Amino acid sequence: MPDTFTADPKQGFVAFPMSVFDLELCPGAFRTLAELCRMANLEGQCWPSLAQLGKRLGRSRAAVSGYIAELRDAGVLETENQKMANGYNYRLRYTVVFWKAWRKELSKPTERSVKPTERPLRTKNHIHKNKQSPDVAGFENLLLDWKNSVGRAPYPDFTTWPATKLLDQTQAAIKSKAPAQQQNISADINRCFDEFISRNKIKASLSDRTGCIRILSDQITTGERLNAIMDHLNSIWQEHWSKPPTPTQLLKAIKQLPPTNDTEAQLKLLKSYLQRWKIHQQSLPSTLAAAKVAA
Repeated sequence: MPDTFTADPKQGFVAFPMSVFDLELCPGAFRTLAELCRMANLEGQCWPSLAQLGKRLGRSRAAVSGYIAELRDAGVLETENQKMANGYNYRLRYTVVFWKAWRKELSKPTERSVKPTERPLRTKNHIHKNKQSPDVAGFENLLLDWKNSVGRAPYPDFTTWPATKLLDQTQAAIKSKAPAQQQNISADINRCFDEFISRNKIKASLSDRTGCIRILSDQITTGERLNAIMDHLNSIWQEHWSKPPTPTQLLKAIKQLPPTNDTEAQLKLLKSYLQRWKIHQQSLPSTLAAAKVAA
């Protein structure tokens, strides 16, 4: 019987952002990224040779070189040739792109959440309630009704059919918020991206600038989301980067952002429930569906 594996906390650990697990990397490339993060300094840089990496991974130099190329294409790794005094190449310098900003975020102290029983209730004038906008509170009630209606039924069935009132309220909520989601913030996108280029002294051609702004216009619909992506780009941007982000890098940066608009996320979930109901109606016999709609 093999011995049970035990982990010693004193040996440390390597923490990855959850978004790294969404990257389409082969197992060898992911293991290589873990090894590079394990050896990286606070700036995300390390200088191992291909032989050293191959020994750690149990792979050939050619295989490790392929893993490095895959990580570069994924936008999580940069390499730079290091030269000796006589001009000969020494070793590659590996830089894990997200490591510096990620370590900085991990080092920030987190505020402990206070449970309701721990809140002081010594005065009658203080109202200890979770302040929430009426829209968000209303959406939560609608979502709860939909969740109870779905129950444990397999998609697209329902445990109990949604009431007509629930359908009408859901459609009204989606319709009332539709114009707000389609606000045109192109002027803000142009201004923020130009400030980003100027602040980081980036040399961007007209075509590069136009391509980045087009991607941002397609993906960003609110000012809150725009501020989040610009803050993220400024936090990960390195001083020696002189070119603007490529379309692939920009799209990945946007996907790495956590949801910043609870109302928008709830509206998407309400739309998915309505779509499920439409699919469920189409799977029913016409007489039964008509009788239910009439009722």
